[in-house]
Amino acid sequence: MDIKTALGKRIRLLREARGIKQYHLAEMIDFSIDGLSLIERGENWPQSATVEKLANAFAIPATDLFDGLEVEGTTKLPNQMARARATLARLPESQLILAAELLETLERNWTE
Repeated sequence: MDIKTALGKRIRLLREARGIKQYHLAEMIDFSIDGLSLIERGENWPQSATVEKLANAFAIPATDLFDGLEVEGTTKLPNQMARARATLARLPESQLILAAELLETLERNWTE
């Protein structure tokens, strides 16, 4: 998969993980639905201003949109990380603290 397709897939994954409809995200970033669809399908590359708006809409640093993108010859781990980040971002603070403790316990038990 090329980087445009990988980025589009990441954006779609983040949007879906947050339960945001495509038309709603387009409104949030002041972008056309068709334009957002083209980006999600990997047919268009977003301008830097659009990347910033997407990151703000997802409440993540813009670098998270690109960090470890799955491209030809890489693993699926970055997409799983994006899913996990999106899920964690939706949790209230009390559940986020519990989730972090659970992940730490899982890591300790997995590596032992």
